[in-house]
Amino acid sequence: MSKPPSQREIAARLGISASTVSRALHQDPRVAPETAQKILDALKNEGYQLDPVVSAGLSRVRRGTFHKETIAWCTDKTPAQMIWLQELFDTAEEFGSRVGYRIEHYAFKNPTQRELKRLASIWEARGIRGVILGPFEHHYDELPFPWEPFAWVALGHTWVNHSIHVVGRDFLLDLRNGIDWLRERGCTRPGFILNSTHNPFLRTPLIQAAYAHYQGQPNALPQPYFEEQVDRPQDLSEWFMTNQPDSLVLSHLHGFDKLSVGKQLRELPQVQLSHSDIQLPEHMLSFRPPFSSAGPSAVNILHRLITNREFGIPAYQQSVLLTSRMSTAT
Repeated sequence: MSKPPSQREIAARLGISASTVSRALHQDPRVAPETAQKILDALKNEGYQLDPVVSAGLSRVRRGTFHKETIAWCTDKTPAQMIWLQELFDTAEEFGSRVGYRIEHYAFKNPTQRELKRLASIWEARGIRGVILGPFEHHYDELPFPWEPFAWVALGHTWVNHSIHVVGRDFLLDLRNGIDWLRERGCTRPGFILNSTHNPFLRTPLIQAAYAHYQGQPNALPQPYFEEQVDRPQDLSEWFMTNQPDSLVLSHLHGFDKLSVGKQLRELPQVQLSHSDIQLPEHMLSFRPPFSSAGPSAVNILHRLITNREFGIPAYQQSVLLTSRMSTAT
């Protein structure tokens, strides 16, 4: 009886590397399901008797149900309490399953050192090596986690003192696209308003966009940027009368119902950085955040970080900025 060909010879016949054959036999999720099936069929045809456990593992790979390890996703609210982020969670879990990761969700109530250390101890006990942070409902200047044992990716936020990798939204590009949309409508003197929600992620981009837009322009608004105060709503009316903008760039949808100049403000062309599910009038533009790509991007970065750690490759902080989809009246 002739000797069966080696795995290297089978790999050459299939036009793939010998390492790919080896990975498939070890149930590595990096091998595409169709490639794993092709390898399995070739080995069977050559008379290889595969271990039933290996065959079952390959079957799970083909079905997309094999998980190499678990990722923790930590927020200050449960996914059920943030239903507007369902697309973010769903696309991350779908992508994670395809590349071999299962996602477990954790939420803290009070970000004390004791509570966050307890969460970290749970993750270590479960063999978790990668963590996704956020999005958070509240703003945190610091989170006293024990950072060293894990690879981290934050959604939309970073902390200066830690090498946390970030997946965020490219607010400055969204703002440029919004200003271009206003220019197409003949608007050259937009006013930039941070609504009373005081979203910390929007303050700096709005200020930068406001002053970059009017840099060197002779017809600049005296105060191109305005920040609302909850207890002083009429300040916005005074700002409008002083500056007389021909359009508005808003952090969030604003009704202007309580203002003496509310009707005038509502009629101006508007760009709002947040997404709205309501039907927008023709003079308004909104942005839909890149939820469908943010979650998979975070999982993909963690996958590379975890793999690099296995090979002793040092991690350098990286940021991935994603653009949003513009949404207008249809």
